Amino acid sequence: MEVYLKELVDAIKTITDEISIDFHGATLSYDTYNAVDYTENDQRQIIERFFFKTIDFVSNSSILNLILDHLYVGHYTILPTNIKSYLFETLELCSPKEFLSWIFKILDNEEEMLNINIQTWSTYIDAKRKRGSTNGEIRYTILCESSTKLLELILSKIARDNLTSKQVWLAVFRLKQQLSMTSLQKDIFNEWLGIV
Repeated sequence: MEVYLKELVDAIKTITDEISIDFHGATLSYDTYNAVDYTENDQRQIIERFFFKTIDFVSNSSILNLILDHLYVGHYTILPTNIKSYLFETLELCSPKEFLSWIFKILDNEEEMLNINIQTWSTYIDAKRKRGSTNGEIRYTILCESSTKLLELILSKIARDNLTSKQVWLAVFRLKQQLSMTSLQKDIFNEWLGIV
């Protein structure tokens, strides 16, 4: 966790000189506080507060891209749930336009796209339809799948159709961090299956 925090802090230093937080009435600077002066529990709280502080810089495109890179790879699975929740709440507030350059970078990465089976989505849907399932039943079945299968289905649809929807990508990020999709993100299946 500290490695990802340090990387964010180093990136933020290109924008501002100092990152500091308030901890029990004292102002702690990231560069000058000494972790050994605090209990293990206090150290964890201090690191979490610094993480919260760095997430507030997400409006800067270089910080946003750094965070999105880690989310896409799944590095932030180790973060406590409260930090992940705050991170995703903050990302929800970002405009879809802010995500576009990062999304296009991934979609234009031929090596990355070759790792995704673009037939997974179609094969899955076709198999369900051959069994006589309605679109509503298919959606229900999809939502009962494991997060790994959901991720595979969504990435297949993204790669096949070059999708740039912020909610679709946030769903990918959430699944890669071992979080469940939000109800708004689950609604993408309604759209894809033509459910009104």
